[in-house]
Amino acid sequence: MIKEAAVDTEWPSDEELESLDKDSPKAYNAIKPYLTDYVTTVVPNLFREAGGYAAKYDRSVSFPAHIVTAVLVGATLYLYNRQQNRAAIALQDVKLLCTALTLHDIHKFWNEKSGASVKGNYRSCIEKYYETDPFHLKDYFPEWNNYLDEIVFFVQNAQESDEAGHESRCHRSKFGNLLPFIKLGDKVASWGKTEYSLASISDQLSKLGFDAHLITLPDIPQQLLSQVIYRSVKRAITDGGGIPLLLSTHGILYLSPHEVHIDSFTLKQILSEELIQSTDAMPVMKWGKFLLDPLISIPLDVDARFQAYLISVKERTEAGLLSKIGKTTYPEDRGLQESIACLSFFIYNDSGGQEWTDFPELERCLTGQDALLALKKIGEIRQSFATIDEIGVQKCKVYTVYELVRRSAEFKDDLIVLHPFVISAIRAKLDQDSGVLDSIVKKVFTQNSSVNEGLDLEFPKGGSDVCFMCGAPARTEYKPGEHFIQSGGFTKRTTLHDQYKRYCDACQLELQLLNRLVENSSFKVREDLLFFYFYFDYTFANLDAFSSSLSRVGIHASSTQSEANGLDFTLGDFRTPFHMKPMAVRLRKGQSDQASKTTRRARAIHTALKLCTKAGCRCIMTAPFTTIRMQKSVFYNDMPNRLEKAFGLDDVDTFSDAKRKDAQLDLIRDLDRDKGLYRVQAFKPEYIIPFAKRHAKNFEAWVTAHNANLCTLFGDEDDMAMRNIAHKGVSLFGMHRFSGSHKKVKIFRTTLESLMNALAQGFSEDEAVRFAAAEVMKDVEREQFSKKKGKDIPEECLDFVRSVADYLKGKRLWNVSSIAKWENPLTDLYEYEYICATKQGE
Repeated sequence: MIKEAAVDTEWPSDEELESLDKDSPKAYNAIKPYLTDYVTTVVPNLFREAGGYAAKYDRSVSFPAHIVTAVLVGATLYLYNRQQNRAAIALQDVKLLCTALTLHDIHKFWNEKSGASVKGNYRSCIEKYYETDPFHLKDYFPEWNNYLDEIVFFVQNAQESDEAGHESRCHRSKFGNLLPFIKLGDKVASWGKTEYSLASISDQLSKLGFDAHLITLPDIPQQLLSQVIYRSVKRAITDGGGIPLLLSTHGILYLSPHEVHIDSFTLKQILSEELIQSTDAMPVMKWGKFLLDPLISIPLDVDARFQAYLISVKERTEAGLLSKIGKTTYPEDRGLQESIACLSFFIYNDSGGQEWTDFPELERCLTGQDALLALKKIGEIRQSFATIDEIGVQKCKVYTVYELVRRSAEFKDDLIVLHPFVISAIRAKLDQDSGVLDSIVKKVFTQNSSVNEGLDLEFPKGGSDVCFMCGAPARTEYKPGEHFIQSGGFTKRTTLHDQYKRYCDACQLELQLLNRLVENSSFKVREDLLFFYFYFDYTFANLDAFSSSLSRVGIHASSTQSEANGLDFTLGDFRTPFHMKPMAVRLRKGQSDQASKTTRRARAIHTALKLCTKAGCRCIMTAPFTTIRMQKSVFYNDMPNRLEKAFGLDDVDTFSDAKRKDAQLDLIRDLDRDKGLYRVQAFKPEYIIPFAKRHAKNFEAWVTAHNANLCTLFGDEDDMAMRNIAHKGVSLFGMHRFSGSHKKVKIFRTTLESLMNALAQGFSEDEAVRFAAAEVMKDVEREQFSKKKGKDIPEECLDFVRSVADYLKGKRLWNVSSIAKWENPLTDLYEYEYICATKQGE
């Protein structure tokens, strides 16, 4: 374990110390006091100002995610090293180190923000940053101006190949001992290029002399259960004196002078506590009833269940079971607490009809006259309250429990006599051990054992004893009633002879965790649900020490203008690599058609994309009970439908792509929020422009308002041919700005109809073009808006029609049926380009 070194240190101010959590684990004492100010002052602004900016060119990592990992790794290694070497720590040095690491990629921030292409961290970039200070580094490090030369030196030397490094080549730093940790912070944040990078990072740090250790975790398809395992192992490391530094889906890298020893009993205890807390598996105790069912439904061992039982009954009783009675306090003696808690269940549920003095079930468990007499005294208390009119036979139970707690000193001897019997009776009710925790613990230890002991796996004997979710041996029938994971749906993992599917104990736990997650998200388990798994990078800094501060940094996104429905989380939620968020595909009242449902589903994905760009995180959309693999993409859809593929919502590579996709979906939503995506089908000009023509109140005004943005959303190269055709049309036919659509598209529609007629009559391509050009020339000569001398009208008409013909052939529409099908959409697209060309000519 890490022992606190008795050294002279310069500690943070009183205000900083007061802000620390009093229950912070001792393992974090070396780092937390020095970094809390950075986390509370800088980190929220980092994510707010640069959430959607990229930090890497080879994979999608957001700027704040990279910076936070670099800062926390570099600073933690520095603080840990100083503590281990019993060296003094100056807070000013830590702030200088954190400031330099925050700015070590500042040119990338400005490039993303302004669209520039600066290739190095030049001093001008750093000075420009301090002009506006978007991350509030001035508040964090007020003396920055006195250390500007040092900051520039560290920033330009954080990487080996910074193009701006020559500017500070001659600087002689007074804080040279910080430079290795600044370099290391950036390197470690960049080394995590895959899901399996943690082992390599651990080896690299060990070679550099750091006390780095790695615990690997097993892959299981129960994702929420795997997060419980993750938190439990991390807590065991912390309790053992280690400092968890980096997290990945496959393990935890921690710092400790010696490898932390975790025994199976301790890990099992922690797992039990985490599961009980995560599933709310507590007995139901109210003034009128006392049920054990919720606690028994979770497959834990009897010791874990009994501890949960004792804690819950004690807390619930002390909080006050009836407002008229009020609160009370259990005695301090552990044995008396256990006796009272166990007797409480029987006071509620064990009586002999009208005789409230009798406990038939419990009496059968007692041996000896002393125990029977002691129980009789408890029964007499219950009977006395039952005969009072204001209390009666229901409330007499809660009054008896309250009286037993209040008079525990008086009944001490009786409670001691009853203790072994009531304990045994309650444990018998709770004793339904499945062995699932033992299996999980064994998997963790086998994964990290140097000797390949292997697992004693039980194999299913046939289709009837197979878990339909994960394929493990299973005996429990799955019949949860109305649920999004249906009990009667088709599955290969069952037989025709089975009425119900079966699920294993691990999947039973996962289902409980899943239901609790859905309920806490204000949705219902019977709704049509999508599940989004958010994460920042393959490896990310451990934020446990600062979870209370980061829990105040909330991020919300919604694809509706009212912002009523959406997705949100806080940075404090990321205690494990993944943070899972469900979202229901809800239809408005009266809507039940597939088009509305498809649009709403895509809107949910749109919301997840917005959250990615706001928070600088990545996301995988997949089904529960699926083993997740992190992707290079910002957003990856593991189960896309046809519409989502058409809109590119199956795989969004970069943050810039995500922002562009977000803007595209916003554009469609503003025109038709109910079925817009279904009606458009794909974000292409030939689909979007006709859609806008139908739904915009004033099409020309809409084009004028969105033209500049549309060019970016479509891509500059997309439909350049139609743009050229429209420019030729304006030149030939004039600028019909003040008339309706008919005049603007007159010669284009004439061209399409003439080409259809010619092709229908079997004309050759050249003949069809000349025939259509003659028809166009008639329109031009009859209705030309702005006649100009010197025009070669026949040649211009021929050129115009030939351009249209080339466009049709390029789109594979050179036949009568295709032209007829696409005539109206292409005409709308021509009108859009015509209006744009007209506005440019003003």
